[in-house]
This record gives sequence, structure tokens and C-alpha cells, in this order.
Amino acid sequence: MASMIKLIEQSTTPTVTAGAYSASDVVGGRLTFTMAAASGVYLLKSVRLVDDGNVKAAGSLYLFNSAPSSIADNAAFEPTVADLAKLVAVVPVASADYTTLNGNAVALVEDLNSYFSVDGGTLYGYFVCSGTPTYTATTDLTISLFLMSEG
Repeated sequence: MASMIKLIEQSTTPTVTAGAYSASDVVGGRLTFTMAAASGVYLLKSVRLVDDGNVKAAGSLYLFNSAPSSIADNAAFEPTVADLAKLVAVVPVASADYTTLNGNAVALVEDLNSYFSVDGGTLYGYFVCSGTPTYTATTDLTISLFLMSEG
């Protein structure tokens, strides 16, 4: 019997600082995305950031196939060498990737086509700002991954 390809959306709304960040700070702490299966190979197709505060923060989303060291919200992003061995994708997000709609912003970063395996059923990430964004509410940011998997 042939396997089916499934499109999976995994989202998280981290608790961000209602205030200012410095360049190279982690926004929202360590992110977790619970995958559909305990292990498997996934294809990352796109990433969506919904910004309820219309901040349009530029930065990069770093994804890890197992738990990296915990780095707190609004702390400098300083992964260890052991963490870098778990890194499976880096998704740059530019301020120009955002569109303002009804006073909010959304960024779609598409055509990523990044393959990786996940063991243990969880993908981890950090969104690291490259500028100095200031959020007004702790729930201003939602990050969604769109992946494909066999199953």
C-alpha cells in the first residue's frame, strides 16, 4: 500500500516580553513544536509569523531536531557547540517579508524545502531578532511551521 504525503501545520504562541529587545536576543524563549509522529523525516515548506502588535521584527528562526540548551526570553542567543550539532534549519525573516493587514502584520517565508529528521516527537526552535523590536503584549507573536511528511 502506498504512503500518503500529509501537510502538517504546527504553531506556537510564545510568551514574549512586553517591552524592548536588543539585537541578537531570543524572542519568547525556547519554542516547541509537537510533531505528528514520534520520529520521522519532515520537509519544511514554509513559516508564518503572525504579529499582533505590527512590530515586523526581522530575525532568524533556528530549528533543532532535539532539545537544545534552554535560553530565556530576552536573553542573548548563545547556543553551545552541542546545540549546533542539533541544528537542522535556519529561516531568515526580513522586515520586508511582513504585510500589514488590519493593524496587524503577517510574514510568510515560503519555498524553504528543508529536509530533516525528528526523534522524540518534538522540534525545537528559537526566534532571534536582528534588530531591536518592542512588543506591547506578551501574546503578540505566533509562529507556524508548514511541513510535509509521509504517513
